[in-house]
Amino acid sequence: MTTPEPAYAEMPTPGTTPSYPKDWMGIVALIAPLVGFAIAGIVLGHLGLKANNEGTANNRGLTIAGLVLSYVFTATGAVIALAYFVLIAATVTSGNA
Repeated sequence: MTTPEPAYAEMPTPGTTPSYPKDWMGIVALIAPLVGFAIAGIVLGHLGLKANNEGTANNRGLTIAGLVLSYVFTATGAVIALAYFVLIAATVTSGNA
């Protein structure tokens, strides 16, 4: 009795691109700080970079842009919050409240 020949994998049809299942992380990392979720953008940006290094994502530039934007928005928000609290503290201690 003979064993059957092993089946070959199907060739992709011309014009199709390979699928990268974790590309969404970089896209969300770019959009998240624009809608007020900069911390989520930082987390997903780092996960997206890891996916790029592992080969399960193919949008490294978009992910890095999302990370930079998330860090800038977080730093800007922290500076504004600090200035607000300093202004409130100065107003309360001066007695002009």
